[in-house]
Amino acid sequence: MKLSLFFLVYVIFLTISVYTSSLADIRNSHHDFSGAAWSGNEICKPCHTPHHANLEIQNSPLWNHQNTTATFQIYSSSTLDATPGQPTGNT
Repeated sequence: MKLSLFFLVYVIFLTISVYTSSLADIRNSHHDFSGAAWSGNEICKPCHTPHHANLEIQNSPLWNHQNTTATFQIYSSSTLDATPGQPTGNT
């Protein structure tokens, strides 16, 4: 009886694990740009590139565009309950 209960719990856990891991898939999500005319029918290529990457910043993601030189305004609000600051690391 204990073995049957253990096996049942194991199967339920495995089923839930497989289901939740499939939820992280980018296909058919709002991040899937493969249907856009400009994307070349590829999911990752609009943002990331496998070849000829911009390597200006060491250990950064392989972005498929030039790094911006724009200046951004840090968010502020009278109801903000945090200390705004510059991001650290590669963003």
